[in-house]
Amino acid sequence: MVSEMKLISVYAVAFYYAASIAFGVTYNQIFLVYVLLFTSSLFGMFSHTRNIQVRRTITVTRGLGVFLVIAGVALIVAWLPDIVSAMIKGETLSLIGVYTTEITYVLDMGIISPMCFVCLYLLKKNDGLGVIFLAVLLKLCIIVGIMVIPQTICQMISGVELPLPALLTKVLSFVALGGFAFYFNHRMYQEIIDSSDDTWTK
Repeated sequence: MVSEMKLISVYAVAFYYAASIAFGVTYNQIFLVYVLLFTSSLFGMFSHTRNIQVRRTITVTRGLGVFLVIAGVALIVAWLPDIVSAMIKGETLSLIGVYTTEITYVLDMGIISPMCFVCLYLLKKNDGLGVIFLAVLLKLCIIVGIMVIPQTICQMISGVELPLPALLTKVLSFVALGGFAFYFNHRMYQEIIDSSDDTWTK
């Protein structure tokens, strides 16, 4: 079960980034590669999800509950002010560049943020699907927390101005969430391994 859950979470992260580039990046010569990554990660995630059926959930500590709530809220706090500001001014998003919309805003506020709250609800209801959701969310937070560091460094080197509020809400917050996600990810799999019996899988 552990290996299947790890594969599902890796596929989910790949799907997140594949969706970002397939729908957000300007058309170029490797567009078909984006489509292939998008398709393979989506169906790979589904195929491995069918292989497991979780019969029990992990222990929902206060810390884990707070983490999921903060993660869900943080994604709204990070992106919503940009959208509201643009709406009030009657302008487009400041960082939209040549694109028609900001796909990251759609994925984070439309899928990942609600998923945090749904995951917490399922875990508290002892629904095994919550464990799969948690594995995906924790892996995604870890990867984003790692990736945002070199991305920020590259932006600063290239001369992109990063205001202090942006650094706090869009960089440091994701790095912090990634660190906590790493801790909860380790603890989750440790609990599954320590409780390795037939109550976990069908």
